[in-house]
Amino acid sequence: VPACQARSKETPKFEGTQSYVATDDLKLAVNAAITLERPLLVKGEPGNNPMTLVYKVYVDGFRGNDMGGSSAQSVILMVLVLAMTIAQFRLVERRIHYT
Repeated sequence: VPACQARSKETPKFEGTQSYVATDDLKLAVNAAITLERPLLVKGEPGNNPMTLVYKVYVDGFRGNDMGGSSAQSVILMVLVLAMTIAQFRLVERRIHYT
């Protein structure tokens, strides 16, 4: 039993960082891979999705043959871009002072 305790003290434990908060399931999986000295296979890093909303509209509409869903997504995208544009113009106009 003391040999197991000594080994557990030597094995580093994954806890996450201040900027990356890990879930309990992720901590368990990473610590199991460290303890077993086996690689941990993951699908991709968080936020590493190459599909943007514009590309998703295209894929759903033309490749997936879902014109209704694609149309709804494009309207939502247009509303989001319009809202961000209006907000940006209002914020920029407040900072510019003409003399």
